[in-house]
Amino acid sequence: MTPRQRAALFGRLQAANPYPTTELVYHSPFELLVAVILSAQATDVSVNKATAGLFRVANTPAAILA
Repeated sequence: MTPRQRAALFGRLQAANPYPTTELVYHSPFELLVAVILSAQATDVSVNKATAGLFRVANTPAAILA
């Protein structure tokens, strides 16, 4: 897919749904990334339960590493 094709695709997606939402609970792009990765293996409800505790103590790459 060329850059122009990608831009056109994202433009169509944005026009169709300008304010997409998710059931995942997050407060930063990093938290959303972690939640999306986990949601590939579980339901959004169970991901929210797991990340509620996780993000209290480790909501950045550095905090997870520590």
